[in-house]
Amino acid sequence: MPGSAAPLLQVAALSKAFGGLLAVDDLSFTIDPGEVLGLLGPNGSGKTTTFGLVAGALRPDRGDILFAGRPVTRWPASRRAAVGIARTFQLIRVFLSLTALENVLVACLYGRGRARSPARARADACALLEQVGMAHKRDARARDLTLGERRRLEIARALATRPRLLLLDEPVAGLTATEVDAAVALFRGIRAEGVAIALVEHNVRAVRALCDRVVVLHAGRKIAQGTPEDVFAHAAVVAAYLGRR
Repeated sequence: MPGSAAPLLQVAALSKAFGGLLAVDDLSFTIDPGEVLGLLGPNGSGKTTTFGLVAGALRPDRGDILFAGRPVTRWPASRRAAVGIARTFQLIRVFLSLTALENVLVACLYGRGRARSPARARADACALLEQVGMAHKRDARARDLTLGERRRLEIARALATRPRLLLLDEPVAGLTATEVDAAVALFRGIRAEGVAIALVEHNVRAVRALCDRVVVLHAGRKIAQGTPEDVFAHAAVVAAYLGRR
């Protein structure tokens, strides 16, 4: 349960600038094993940059990142993936010319805990597609899938690396209400398997349904943290989102 063990992820005094723009400014937070943490804020507040820093796509200018007690601040993304950090992207990244099954097979064969044989990888990939509700589309080319199906496919690929922490960047953006409900159920199932989740999302209903805690950013700085109920009532959060006090 969240809070019952040492943090899985510790982010301490993290900063990242792009030229004269300070995208992340002295940011600190933790994620416990099995916890779902929401990372919220207006567009341009530093949320996706934070994900890039945690996943290893970006190097911080200052600060430290610890994962399962190990300092990973200078590790490349591939090494972080190997110890259990996986992510999805705001702009979906799948191999459009490959089938859904082939997309997941790549991760099963080359990700963390890679399969011992092509046959085992295929079985694992089929099971993951079943888990995300995509078994019936396993032979469809990714280019022919809907937005919601591509999002589920990307999640299946991330799960194929057997993550301990899954970073989801706006996973329900553009989905219908029915698709959002299905996604929430999927994420609850992933969490029930012991995977911690960090969620960047603007859909308040999904955040309330999923998150144990929320961290809110504005102009790269943390302005609030707490339960969803507490944070959404916070004056600074209302001002940041709505532009009024």
